[in-house]
Amino acid sequence: LYVTVECTLEELFFGCKKDIHFKRHTLNAASGDKVVEVTRSIEVKPGMGGSDLKFPGEGHVRFGQKQGDLIVKLIQKAHPKFKRQGNDIIYFHKLSLLDSLRSTPIHFTTIENVMLEIAVDEVIN
Repeated sequence: LYVTVECTLEELFFGCKKDIHFKRHTLNAASGDKVVEVTRSIEVKPGMGGSDLKFPGEGHVRFGQKQGDLIVKLIQKAHPKFKRQGNDIIYFHKLSLLDSLRSTPIHFTTIENVMLEIAVDEVIN
C-alpha cells in the first residue's frame, strides 16, 4: 500500500508529526474483503524530503496472502521563495535592473526566521 504525503519545506527542515489518512483492504469473517479508513501518525525527521517510510505489515490484507507493507512517500510542496536542491536550500529573489546597477542590498528572512542583508555585488561561496 503506497501513500503520498505532501510536506512544506519548513516541515521537512525542522521535522514534525503528521496524521495521515488512507484506505486499506482488510478481511472480515462474515463478508470477506472490506475497505476501512485508517488514520496513522508519522514522524517526519529533519531532512527526510523525498524519502520513503516503510511500515511492515500495515498494508492491505488479502485472502491467502501475507499482509502487505505500508509505504509512505514524503514529497515537498512548492515554496514561494525557497527551493531545495539536494542538501542545499536556494533563495530566489527578483531584482530590478536599477537595484542591480545601484547595488541595492537584498533583505530577506531565512527559513530559520533570521533576517539577512546581502549586497548584490557580494560573492558568496
